[in-house]
Amino acid sequence: MKDRQAEQPPRDLQVVDDDIDLARLWGTLVDHKRVIALVTAAAVIIGFGYLFQADPVYQADALLQVEQRETGIPGLSDEVDDLFGTQNPTDAEIEIIRSRMVLGTVVDELRLDLRVEPKPASLAHFWRHLSDPQRLVEAVRGIRPAENAIITGGWGESGRTLRVAHFRVPEEMLGQEWTLRVLGSDHFQLWLEDSLVIEGPPGEELTSTDGRVELRLLQLDAPTGSEFRLLRLARWQAIEWLRSGLSVSERGRDTGIVYLTMKGEHPQRIRAVLDAIARTYLLQNIERRSAEAAKSLAFLEEQTPRIRGQLDAAEQRLNQYRTRSESVDLSLETQAVLDKMVEVEARLSELQLKESELRRLYTRQHPNYKALLQQRGSLEAERARLDKQVQSLPQTQQEILRLTRDVETNQAIYLQLLNRAQELEILQAGTVGNVRIIDGAQVDPRPIAPRGGLVLALSGLLGLAASITGVFVAGAMKQTLESPEQLESEGLPVYAVVPRSNALERLEQQETRRWRLPLERLERRPLLAHSHPGDLAVEALRSLRTSLHFAMLGADTKVVMITGASPGVGKTFVTANLGVVLAQAGKRVVVIDGDLRKGYLHVYFGASYRRGLSDYLAGDQGAAEGLVRHTSIPGLDIVPRGEAPPNPSELLLQPRLQALLDTLDRDYDYVLIDSPPALAVTDAAIIGNAAGTTLVVARFGVNTIREMDLCRRRLAREGVVVRGCIFNALERRAANSYGYYAYYQYRYGEAPNAVRSGNAYQDSPEVANPASDSKVS
Repeated sequence: MKDRQAEQPPRDLQVVDDDIDLARLWGTLVDHKRVIALVTAAAVIIGFGYLFQADPVYQADALLQVEQRETGIPGLSDEVDDLFGTQNPTDAEIEIIRSRMVLGTVVDELRLDLRVEPKPASLAHFWRHLSDPQRLVEAVRGIRPAENAIITGGWGESGRTLRVAHFRVPEEMLGQEWTLRVLGSDHFQLWLEDSLVIEGPPGEELTSTDGRVELRLLQLDAPTGSEFRLLRLARWQAIEWLRSGLSVSERGRDTGIVYLTMKGEHPQRIRAVLDAIARTYLLQNIERRSAEAAKSLAFLEEQTPRIRGQLDAAEQRLNQYRTRSESVDLSLETQAVLDKMVEVEARLSELQLKESELRRLYTRQHPNYKALLQQRGSLEAERARLDKQVQSLPQTQQEILRLTRDVETNQAIYLQLLNRAQELEILQAGTVGNVRIIDGAQVDPRPIAPRGGLVLALSGLLGLAASITGVFVAGAMKQTLESPEQLESEGLPVYAVVPRSNALERLEQQETRRWRLPLERLERRPLLAHSHPGDLAVEALRSLRTSLHFAMLGADTKVVMITGASPGVGKTFVTANLGVVLAQAGKRVVVIDGDLRKGYLHVYFGASYRRGLSDYLAGDQGAAEGLVRHTSIPGLDIVPRGEAPPNPSELLLQPRLQALLDTLDRDYDYVLIDSPPALAVTDAAIIGNAAGTTLVVARFGVNTIREMDLCRRRLAREGVVVRGCIFNALERRAANSYGYYAYYQYRYGEAPNAVRSGNAYQDSPEVANPASDSKVS
């Protein structure tokens, strides 16, 4: 009946608001506080579990001093070494400490290529620790009992000790994990995966059947059933493992103080390893210094006879010349020139020795070698100048000067070589290096990881962040209706917002427990407007009663169809209770169950569905006589659905439906029809064309904007105009604490002795609570 429908109101322009509603975000967090708390608690529990199963990591440290030493040949003058300066040896010494030469020696000494560890503790052992309060406190504080690990080929702790004297495996089996099972104090088995390789008593040299694996235990003291894990590494693998846990750095700049740290799970092991590294490095440094001293001493011993020969020859030539010249004395001026020439010749001789050393170490392009050549050129230029000065002297003075210079120069060099040779002999015998151990290895009794408090704090923060992110993501992905403003923004007027009733839920739970049947199979459902007339949901329906007058403006009939986009939105609940509210206001109301398929409107009034609307539309004369039935509520009648027909849509197209509605329209003030969902079947469109006003029920958290818009457009294609919506089952949440949230904050006409229970209000037994006809503010 398109002529009885008013024109559809124009759709409102949707206003997009890009502002962030902080109050709504906070409300979303408050609504999901339990989820956030549970996820955060779960994260903290996981952190506790990690603290229990994670092995503690300890750190040992030691301190060394690397003293600067001279470059080139020891014993030469300081002026010559100042040419090249002194180099900071710390960087090179750090690399030496981390070299395979040092670490390989430590691996061989401590047998670090053999790893022996007990198998992880059983689950029962874990739960015993977990039930210990002291253990809980220690785990949080990061305190773990330190095992007394035996590093020289075994493992030792209280009650379990295993020391391996010899364990040889083929090269291709290096790095594989072996399992040693203790069968008794004098018997054990060695397994590789599921294969038994060796079996026998400790103390004996045992060999596998193929002769490729050899094992001899030095000590076995463990309970029967204990298992140990054996791992034989290649030497380079053990060195890399040792290098990965070792840290070497210089404290300060050019201080020569080297700081060594070693991290590991076993305090005794890392302390012994770090001590061995420092000791091995110190010994190789001493050996290297001793070797250098021996090498320099051999070089000096090679040069000493040559210089001695030169000195003897120079003295002989000087004596011969003096004899021939009858002992000519030198003047003061000539003596001064002689002293300078001796000094220059001595320095040139030192540079020649230095050049012999550098020639073995560097090329002529090296900066040190270039500096030496430059200094030698300067000294040679000075010698040439002195030679010119000598040429101005008399011939006799020149010869005496030359011969005396040769004697004194060779004598100075010879004495210097003798002195340095004695120093090198003492150095070689004393074996003193340029490295000393300042602080021996020491282990911090508290593990550096994991830190209990930090782990728990990070676990809680990560759980909190993950839960909050999950809540916001789920909220962003959720498209269901949460406020009536969403409907109004799509051009669908909201005539009433019905809050979710806790009283109704309690009544339904009581009925299901009483009859031990699910809700959909109950023959009688509670009628909230009759049993709890003061409930907030009933007050909202009273506001709908007032708004219904404006919704029906322009309609020439008083027939109102109430439908929904999908099942389970509460349209039957709204229809039944709205009929009660209208009847309580003195109106004559009839409610019709238009859902011929699954209608259950009759259960609210304790009536039978038989001989109802479907029977009447099918032409049953008996059904026409008792079609409209009275209820216990004055002014309210009901038309049940009848037997479920095979062709409900065809029956609704019969003219008898329009005739029935015309008759009821004349006899009643309101005719309410509960129709099937509009998106499920076409029945709603057929009934809507026979009705004067159509209202759609949308449920909080169930329907979406897309569904509501599709429902309106589908009905519009059939000529049915949706006048507005009823927003049902609005839940009390902090995120929607605005606008229609006032239903939870204010109840018009509340009696002074009213008692609030949940979100429903019940009057005290002493005070009557008559139905109110006032609109909720």
